[in-house]
Amino acid sequence: MSDTERPPVLDQDRVANDFLALLRGDSYLSSGIAAIRVLYDILNNTDASTTFQVIAELESATSAMANAEQASLCVLTACEIFTRYVTLTPSEILDNRDFRVVLGFYRNRAYQFLQRSANSPNFIARIACAFMPRDGTVLVHSYSKVVLRVLATAKMSNSIGSKFRVFVTESRPDFSGRRMYEELVRHGFDATLILDVSVGSLMSSVDVVLIGAEGVLETGGIINKMGTLNITDSAKVMNKPVYVVAESIKFVKKAPMSKREITHIALYPQKPINMSLNITEARDASGLFRRFETDYNNDDKQNHYQQVDYSPPTNINLIITDLGIFPPEAVGGELVKLYA
Repeated sequence: MSDTERPPVLDQDRVANDFLALLRGDSYLSSGIAAIRVLYDILNNTDASTTFQVIAELESATSAMANAEQASLCVLTACEIFTRYVTLTPSEILDNRDFRVVLGFYRNRAYQFLQRSANSPNFIARIACAFMPRDGTVLVHSYSKVVLRVLATAKMSNSIGSKFRVFVTESRPDFSGRRMYEELVRHGFDATLILDVSVGSLMSSVDVVLIGAEGVLETGGIINKMGTLNITDSAKVMNKPVYVVAESIKFVKKAPMSKREITHIALYPQKPINMSLNITEARDASGLFRRFETDYNNDDKQNHYQQVDYSPPTNINLIITDLGIFPPEAVGGELVKLYA
């Protein structure tokens, strides 16, 4: 294999650590945008001398981040769209004998993509505010940084104020909803942590269901944290509007045909778990949850849980993205434009 065909050597541990450091440093930063930042830095510092090497290096970094972050579907879709966008190059650029010209073109495209992606949560939050109730109740599920951004923006809006309350599902088995609850209380919301199984009985008092997504599929349905399907089913029965907020980097050009394929598409293996969870709840003076320690028994092959489920487009009213507001049936057309 010649040097121009040899895949670059990349320190995957360092890539993963850089990625996780970005997530820990910004509570609003989504894993998809963090992954794009890492790829942008790699592209700016690469010694690659061919397009093949550039793509191989980006793919290697993508693999490292997907393995480091549980939300692998979001990371993979963001990185795939980034790589396709950056390397979509006119023939007159590719034909240049000096690869530095090509690399400069890639870096300029990467910067444009990063800026657009970094601004997308704020754009989504601004347009989603119009769908928040003035005095009602919003139901949210699990922990979603985009949902948190929408709620925080709505709270500061003069047209809405801070009168609406928020129900937050506990989101077992990882209790990610408790983290969302903490963040909402910290932002001054009237928030209530509810059991996952109580969604059906409380839905009658809910005005709006606001959820994020790990992936928005070609069908207009979404892949999201386990329990989302139950929530959207209940909302549909009770005639409550369901709004999905998600960046366009979460658009997935695949359509699942079965539950088995959903798990495969999401790249979420069913993880073994000891269902007799040992939860330690340490509270501070304000009563907020501070620590949760869960004992997972990796040797227990009998008890498994799936981390995500699929909510069909018939359960969703609108999908609010940085590309605009769409009914679920319009997502396929937007995907064609995005991947063209």
